[in-house]
Amino acid sequence: MSGIFGVVDRRGTGGGWPTLQAMAHAMEYWGPDGIHTWSDEAAGLGQCMLSSTTGPSFERPHVMGDRQRVIVAAARIDNRVELCGDLDLIERGTSNTEIILAAYEKWGDACPDRLLGDWSFAIWDPREQSLFLARDHLGNTGLYYHQEGERLLFASSLHGLLAVKSLDPKPNMERIAQLLVAWGGDDGGATMYQNIRRLPPAHSLRLPPSGPARLKRFWVLEDTEEVRLHSDDEYLEGFLDVYGTAVACRTGEGERVASTLSGGLDSGSVSVLAARELRDRGDRLAAYSSVPMYPVEGLSSGGRFGDERPFIEATARYSGNVDVHFVTSDRWTPMDGVFHQQAIHLEPGHAAGNQFWIMALLEQARNDGVATLLTGQGGNPTVSWHGAGYFDQLARRGRWIRLAKELKPWIRLRNTPWRSAIKAHVLRPILGDLPVFRRTPPPHWSSYSALHPAFAKQMSIDEQMRSANFDATADSAHTTRENRHALLRPTFGTAGAIWHRLGAGFGMDIRDPTLDRRVIEFCLGIPDDQYVRNGEARSLIRRSMHGLLPDEVRLNRGKGVQSADIGYRVRASRDQIAGVLDDFSRSDLVSSVLDLPKMQRVLASVDSGIDRKTARASAAILLRGSSVGHFLRLSEGLPDPILKTSLGRGDPSPPRQVDHTPGGSP
Repeated sequence: MSGIFGVVDRRGTGGGWPTLQAMAHAMEYWGPDGIHTWSDEAAGLGQCMLSSTTGPSFERPHVMGDRQRVIVAAARIDNRVELCGDLDLIERGTSNTEIILAAYEKWGDACPDRLLGDWSFAIWDPREQSLFLARDHLGNTGLYYHQEGERLLFASSLHGLLAVKSLDPKPNMERIAQLLVAWGGDDGGATMYQNIRRLPPAHSLRLPPSGPARLKRFWVLEDTEEVRLHSDDEYLEGFLDVYGTAVACRTGEGERVASTLSGGLDSGSVSVLAARELRDRGDRLAAYSSVPMYPVEGLSSGGRFGDERPFIEATARYSGNVDVHFVTSDRWTPMDGVFHQQAIHLEPGHAAGNQFWIMALLEQARNDGVATLLTGQGGNPTVSWHGAGYFDQLARRGRWIRLAKELKPWIRLRNTPWRSAIKAHVLRPILGDLPVFRRTPPPHWSSYSALHPAFAKQMSIDEQMRSANFDATADSAHTTRENRHALLRPTFGTAGAIWHRLGAGFGMDIRDPTLDRRVIEFCLGIPDDQYVRNGEARSLIRRSMHGLLPDEVRLNRGKGVQSADIGYRVRASRDQIAGVLDDFSRSDLVSSVLDLPKMQRVLASVDSGIDRKTARASAAILLRGSSVGHFLRLSEGLPDPILKTSLGRGDPSPPRQVDHTPGGSP
């Protein structure tokens, strides 16, 4: 998907073009199919074009205007036919950018809620001297901004903003502390930089002729209406219809489509539905699967498994239209993944231990010419919701017959003692305030974090976590819907933007049907008992995938472990990591934020043997800590390391010429 950027300076000094040039250069890898800009005395807008389709139905690589308004968009619109009918447009040959601008001219600030798909856009009105930004409902695209005085900068990527030297970025130390304790914080607009904000999902921003920018939320996931049908069959039919439509919308004509594929239900269901769609067009689906390079026996427990190959192969065989590409990431070390993650996102990341295989998988897909990659990243709270909190909810509402009917097979399937089940799902929801029924306190962050104790005290991280009621256990007062809201975090939406940036980093469009607005509204709206049936969690996806996924996958209650062999990989690259830690020790800033002796102990522990404990510590303490340390070192001016693969499509073509249109005749 494309990227956008721009600047508005209400002083009208005509300084927008040099700023646009700097932003365009920094985001060059976002635009392998062209970079296009427009500017006048007060504003400048730019678009980096990455096209994944050969047809005219999607984005056109130019900035366009109508009634003096100018628009740039990174967009894939799913309800094009409906919108074109409402807007008196001919759908064939009309770009998404034209549709969005026409929608804005008809509905104004209310237009974003009418757009289905993955999109973000900016509209400058020279007559009104105002800017309008908006980001899609689930945040499947990214959009950052910075306002200082009369000037506002925006871009799909932090690269675009940080290219403006006068911005003077400084690390957001509070967010760094929160990341190190695996907490997203309570500010959906915060980034790892003090003076850069993220436009939250389902929000628009209006910059008027004077005064500060104003945010407005145009869609509230928590207000999703109930969906009530007449029978189980109708729920299954309705689910498959909306889910299949979401997948089909993301497998456009003329695209080389592939998917990520694990051994589970989320990516598995996306893959088989996409394979069915492609089969009807005479195409096959390529699926990319990360698998361990080292033995993983004994490195998982509780029904979890570290090598998903048997389930992946079973899905491919059963579908008959899936070609699996196993990726062992043998060329990538864990620290290579950390370096590349920073180069793409310009922020440290929570899942630092997964970066090496994500980069290796995307590199392989790019080298194979994939234009569109499908994922099922948002499946847990949507299509494959497990029903957490359902039994507690039945108990609190006094629905004892229904609770007994569901709890009995649940106990039998899991071989759980009756006494434990009654205490957890009958007594605790009602009597949870009594000491005997209180949940076990969550582990203190010191057991899984590289955060320095003195820095934690300085940031008051314990007080922040208590104030936000953030811990590792579920509050017994939560309903099933509240539990899902907590997972989706509707006003935060960082996951979709991460994949947007990763797609640009590897020259492809990454799309997630499980985070389609229609899918989410259906899945949130139907009754909870569609997800828990006869003691079986994830009942909806299991029943709906009958005949599409093999039973060994469809009915499997186990769960795969990502990066199961991370301990072995850390040990194999010990010298590289030791060198990084040695560099960290030379920085007073890094030494004050990270508990470097603890990280050194984790690194030393892999020499004594690899087990579940060392594997978890390698990912959560050593690599997540290294992600933060590397970010801080770069903020101090340390040069970027040489990356294993270039950003974008990886072709050695010379820098692209920026196609500029002066204001007045966009």
